[in-house]
Amino acid sequence: MNIDSWDTLDDEVRQLEFRTWLFRGHHDATFELKTSFYRMLEDIEILIEKQKGKTLKLLKDQREKILLERFQSTAHLYIHHSLPNKGGSYENRLEWNAIMQHYGTPTRLLDMTLSPYIALYFALEAGSSDCCVIAFNHKILTEFDKKGFGNDDYREEVFNNRKGSKSFIIPFEPSIKTERLLAQQGLFLVPSTNYETFNYILDLYDLGEEACIKFLIPASLRFEGIIRLQRMNITTTALFP
Repeated sequence: MNIDSWDTLDDEVRQLEFRTWLFRGHHDATFELKTSFYRMLEDIEILIEKQKGKTLKLLKDQREKILLERFQSTAHLYIHHSLPNKGGSYENRLEWNAIMQHYGTPTRLLDMTLSPYIALYFALEAGSSDCCVIAFNHKILTEFDKKGFGNDDYREEVFNNRKGSKSFIIPFEPSIKTERLLAQQGLFLVPSTNYETFNYILDLYDLGEEACIKFLIPASLRFEGIIRLQRMNITTTALFP
């Protein structure tokens, strides 16, 4: 959806139900949705190919497991609030991934916010080209998966590399909050595989704007948008306490 004025964006997001729609901003409108973990391993594969002259596909799930174990083994030395159990339940692994994400470790979690204007901040904070805010209706995605899988237990398969036609995306809001997560009204979307991009999985849902809307914002609106956000106190100081 092309946005030709900030009033147009206001009108559009006002119609989206709070907590049903999640938002994410990108400073480049052409950016493909990939998790930080996916992008990291993608870069490593490219570097290996350039060095060895042949393609090597990494065992991504195994590397994710190693990354988690190494983080868990030292976290108590630096983090002085309560930590999740190290048990293998998917809820515990998601809680650990949220903490890892907070400290800059690449994970399969995709940062989201409940606020379209906080998402807009991340779209406008850098760059000078056309940018975008993407909105996801997580309830539509969940209802679609419940019908397809027949129950709620499919969520427990989120770390079991369910890919292709069996892939899915779940929302996740950590029970252990950080100051930054609270300030940014943050939560996450989580894919069931490390081997596919978010764009690929969303295309499999084939739900159109019922589940996902991309608001395209031209570069000509950037400066005015930054001023608007400052007046709303959506600034670096407020979002990164």
